[in-house]
Amino acid sequence: MVAAFDAARILGAYDHNSQNPFSDVKLPKNRRPKQPGRYATLENVTDVLATLSDVEEVATRVVAMAVFSGLRKSEIQGLRWDDLKDGEIYVKRTAWRTTTIEQGTKTEASQGAVPILPLLARHLEAHRNDFAGDGFIFKGPKLGRPLDLHNLANRVIRPALKKANIPWCGWHGFRRGLATNLHALDVNDLDIQRIMRHSDVAVTRASYIKVSDATKKAAMARLEHALKVRKTRKKAK
Repeated sequence: MVAAFDAARILGAYDHNSQNPFSDVKLPKNRRPKQPGRYATLENVTDVLATLSDVEEVATRVVAMAVFSGLRKSEIQGLRWDDLKDGEIYVKRTAWRTTTIEQGTKTEASQGAVPILPLLARHLEAHRNDFAGDGFIFKGPKLGRPLDLHNLANRVIRPALKKANIPWCGWHGFRRGLATNLHALDVNDLDIQRIMRHSDVAVTRASYIKVSDATKKAAMARLEHALKVRKTRKKAK
């Protein structure tokens, strides 16, 4: 609009001495509050796995991988059987799209190994027995391509959870959930950072570790208990 009125002034459409009415106009800043990232609580994880186990085994096993490893969706899609060694997952590639496989990871820190929990190991063993134990762990209908997790969520997971009235937190919500649940179990933030494979612990703390209302109430309850103990000891003296 500034340019339009300047052109109009030059063409004599209005008084040359008049001020451009848009010269001091500025676009407002985006003041929309940032929405908190969704994450899967332990209760949500239990409910999701129990519901999917009655619907489709493959969906259950993929979700188990997301829940118990904290891998990103693209990393799960690009995961191959030979990436599992000595009880750990070695992330070596990403598949942002099932037709595009990229060697390497999001960051150098993302190449760190993730321990395989016994519970996840049982899911993987059952999956290996049902499907050929080579190539991509989770295969799509087209030979040689990874399973499309976005499609799997829309086709199987979301409808099943909606029917059971269970919220869907998204694939990345399982990653945030792992960090949050480990923190609630008093796991050191630096250890959580290594499991998440972040380059900086500040990222883990700011964007992945969430504090629930129940955790905040429990923290304040501990403070109240400490004050009572201190008061009792003071009286005893």
